[in-house]
Amino acid sequence: MRFSIAFLFLFFCTSSFAEGIEFFHGTYQEAIEEATKQEKIIFVDAYTTWCGPCKRMAKQVFTKDEAGAFFNANFINIKIDMEKPNGREFGSNYPVSAYPTLFFLDSNGKIIQKIVGGKSLEALLALGNDIISKYDFSVKFREAYEAGDRSYENTIAYVNALNKSNKSSLKIANEFLLQNKDLTPQQKSDFIFAAASELDSKIFETMLENKNQYIKQYGAKVVQDKILNAAVRTRNKAFEYESESLLQLANKTIKKHYKSAAKSFIAESFMIKALQDDNPSDYVKFSKKYLKTLSTLEDKINWSKNAMSSYKENSEILTLIQQTLEQPLANTTDKNNITLYTKVLLGLKKNNEALEYLKRLEPSISDGATKKHVLSLITYIEKLDA
Repeated sequence: MRFSIAFLFLFFCTSSFAEGIEFFHGTYQEAIEEATKQEKIIFVDAYTTWCGPCKRMAKQVFTKDEAGAFFNANFINIKIDMEKPNGREFGSNYPVSAYPTLFFLDSNGKIIQKIVGGKSLEALLALGNDIISKYDFSVKFREAYEAGDRSYENTIAYVNALNKSNKSSLKIANEFLLQNKDLTPQQKSDFIFAAASELDSKIFETMLENKNQYIKQYGAKVVQDKILNAAVRTRNKAFEYESESLLQLANKTIKKHYKSAAKSFIAESFMIKALQDDNPSDYVKFSKKYLKTLSTLEDKINWSKNAMSSYKENSEILTLIQQTLEQPLANTTDKNNITLYTKVLLGLKKNNEALEYLKRLEPSISDGATKKHVLSLITYIEKLDA
């Protein structure tokens, strides 16, 4: 299989609607309390006002819809100016020697990961997804559950934690519902909504039967996200077990219950299936449909990187990548984007076109490291043609 389940989950879900990362307004200790309450990881941007990469991330990365959709859903986000009193206090416990430094902390304040340096949107999303996929939110609830705590409070928290860790919660949820017939109507309703994580389950069917009730209780967006996440999880399972029926169920459910996302979701489903079947012709066909649903450059770049990593020697796919990126990257000064487009041109044996592209961009690049990189690419291509 050419792709991972974690990748598939990220590939679609980061395109949800948002307006940049929402940073917590409060102290670090208050963020800890909020993370404990919501069972979330803390993301810390340790920055200074004079730091160039910090400013670029603040303006060009944290403000992106994709960053907001993913980080707002999965983290308590906090920015800390390391030269202010609260920053110096934070730094006494979490030393910082370069800026920005990005921390991922658990709700006890323990460092999960510490990363130095600015990140592109793609790198930040990949980093966040990696943190989520590795961090198991369910450990403490599982320990309590296995020790005999089958209370409503612990079990619903356990189910939520399993879902957050991208693990199946159905066995625990079904056991609990079978063994607890005396739940209040509100408890049962809330538990079913929490446990509705996979489409091919009676619990999810029950949630859909009461969809309007849940919309009144939680709001349409929360319910739509619940349906989308369950569809993505079911689709991932379909690819993992090569189940055509599960794939059809995922596509049918989105088409019926989340119409605004249906075209993108279904085109992506067939695109990934073509990738799984190693069918380049179908991959191009459905990629064209999928690309029509994308509104941001970041999404198009993500698709291009994934397409190239899978079919880096297929001229039809490389041509589609070139057509997708040619206009958006015509005047880019981003190092990673320049490298990506240059690789596409070289893969198509368009060395002269790649040289012209780099030489045209080079005078407009102000960042020293990027300029040096572009000059090295120019030298490399000239040597190829020598």
